[in-house]
Amino acid sequence: MKRALSRAMLAQLRALRDKQERYTADAFLIEGIKLLDEALRCSFPLKQVFLSADLPAETRFEIQTLCEQRQIPTGTITREEISQITAMNNPEGVLAVGQLSACLAPNDHSDLPTIYLWQVNDPGNLGTIIRTALWFGVRNIWLSPSSADAFNLKVVRGTMGALFRVKLRLGVDSNKLLASVAEQKAYLWAADIGGKAPVSPNSSNWIIAFGSESHGLPAEIKQSATSIIGIPKFGEGESLNLGVAVGIILHNIKTLERA
Repeated sequence: MKRALSRAMLAQLRALRDKQERYTADAFLIEGIKLLDEALRCSFPLKQVFLSADLPAETRFEIQTLCEQRQIPTGTITREEISQITAMNNPEGVLAVGQLSACLAPNDHSDLPTIYLWQVNDPGNLGTIIRTALWFGVRNIWLSPSSADAFNLKVVRGTMGALFRVKLRLGVDSNKLLASVAEQKAYLWAADIGGKAPVSPNSSNWIIAFGSESHGLPAEIKQSATSIIGIPKFGEGESLNLGVAVGIILHNIKTLERA
């Protein structure tokens, strides 16, 4: 294989597949033209961009020009090297390294409305939820311990660029959640299969808590909630996919807010 990266750089990039290494390096991988375009559009902090030499000349020129304008270093990579780093079978020839901490919320309490996710450990669901939240104008997402890592490559791809426009708070256990609810006098909805349709709280000072598909929310969150909400079932089936449920509930709440 013709090599474009040094062995050391290849090893550094491959190491970013590991969760602990991502947080240590304050960096995560971004793969593909669409995601890079979204990152550049919103001026998301990028540490470096790598482009395959066989990209269409116009595409390569456009990306390099934008990177030069933003003073982002660029380098050359082969598609085979991208496959080694990301495990993608058919890479598009574009790989970038984003600044992980740029996605994290500052340690204040100015981040409502918020979605709170309790032990949502499926990367596909988490990516979909982040993308869906942004669609409905919710830019703040809190994750409990034992949730999927938001900077996993599958999650990053699933967000379709929404990750670059939201703020995350990580490691928020139920005690921290309930303390924030009390401090901010927030309206706490707990989503549960047995809940009723939401009623508008008449403000944007709210948090919606969602649990995993397997186990739902813990008792202390449901007991402390202002209201338990759900989605009426008109047909059959045990449950909805969590990403679908988040979309329906957010749609219902945003409709109430506009009424």
